[in-house]
Amino acid sequence: MSDLLDQFLGGKSPSKVDPLDEELRDIAAARRSIIMHNAASPDAAARANVLSRENGLPPTIVEQHLPAFEIARRSERANALMAKHPAIGRWSSDPRNIAAAADDYDNLGKLGAAFASRIARDKRDLMASGGFVERMGDLFKSGVYSLDQGAAAVRGALQDWSARNPLPWTSAENTEAAVVAARQARAIARISRDMAGTKVAGETDWSAVKERPTPGNVLKFGLDQTVKSVPGMAQAALMLPAYILGQAGSIGQTRANVQGREDADLQDVGEATPAALLSAALERIGIRGIFGATGKNAVMRATKAGATEAVTEFGQSAVEYIGGHSQTGTEFSTDEMLDQAFAGAVAGGVMGGGMRGTVEASGPVARRARGLVKQFTAANDAVLDGQFLDGLGKAINGTKLATRDPDALSSLIRDLGEEVGVEQVFISGEKIVAYQSSGADNDYFGECACPWRT
Repeated sequence: MSDLLDQFLGGKSPSKVDPLDEELRDIAAARRSIIMHNAASPDAAARANVLSRENGLPPTIVEQHLPAFEIARRSERANALMAKHPAIGRWSSDPRNIAAAADDYDNLGKLGAAFASRIARDKRDLMASGGFVERMGDLFKSGVYSLDQGAAAVRGALQDWSARNPLPWTSAENTEAAVVAARQARAIARISRDMAGTKVAGETDWSAVKERPTPGNVLKFGLDQTVKSVPGMAQAALMLPAYILGQAGSIGQTRANVQGREDADLQDVGEATPAALLSAALERIGIRGIFGATGKNAVMRATKAGATEAVTEFGQSAVEYIGGHSQTGTEFSTDEMLDQAFAGAVAGGVMGGGMRGTVEASGPVARRARGLVKQFTAANDAVLDGQFLDGLGKAINGTKLATRDPDALSSLIRDLGEEVGVEQVFISGEKIVAYQSSGADNDYFGECACPWRT
């Protein structure tokens, strides 16, 4: 009862702490004090903890050999970046570059990501939904990518052949330049091929028509394919040799792909050339059928143009399939060829009639529509390029190499541009130094003073 009375009367309660527990706490506190006293660097201890978890080793062992573990970790991460961005790997083949950037590969990886993001952002833009004018602009851009991939495939094949078969008087520098040019052209071809194959948001494709063959779907499919075809038709009408080369590159690339190869070589392009010539001839017949159609009235002329374009597109699609698959050692699918040909015929019928109708009614409305598409496409490209330059500038600003060896960083930027097909990106070492010391990022990044922002 005395304890209870003490509590009510405010007296001192007897200690109920277990002496053994108190002793253990004192020992633990002393141990912590010793560890904190002996810790040379809390940062080093934290880094050792991270590495110990990554390697499954006791932290004390890692801390004793921390420099060696950190070098091994940097090497692993650098190798991973080189695998992800081959241009960084090629740049690192120079031992002096590795020495200068040994602790900077994480930041160099951000440079690679900035270049890759330009392509990814463009692809996301195609896939993002928008209004009618935006969709028309994206479809037109998809058609341009389709042209680019064929032309780039030919350039890559020619440069590769030139590098592999140098003339006796060809210098080593010119041979290396051909290797670089082939690599860049093939990168452009791969990127353009991927972009051309990306479905535009809101686009009605052939599978949707086959699933629901309603008049609305057929007309939408024909309209979308018409816009995609405009760049190719313009090139065939105005620059026939360039169109033939592009078709040879595109068909040659198909031949390479069906045989399990990533890039077309000169033999693929040569074997595809007969099909490219026939495809170009059919394209010109279709163009003449649209713009040279005769008849008593506009309806008859539009109908005749649609029929002519349907036949030529059927033939073109079949020829391109045959050219890309025949004598490749792979299975030839007649069903697939006919499916591709019928898709071309349906699109061609709508395209020919629609384009002839536009010719019949050509005037301010048609010109205004074309102007809107062109204007939107140019503005959209400017926004994407501005975002790319923003990211590139921030990545440059974050690297240690920018102050250590600006010329080496300039070389890496050029190599990264070649790898992803981003042309005309060259930043000299002097400009990097000037940028680092100018504080330009304070004026541009994140604010509206940047000239490519609105």
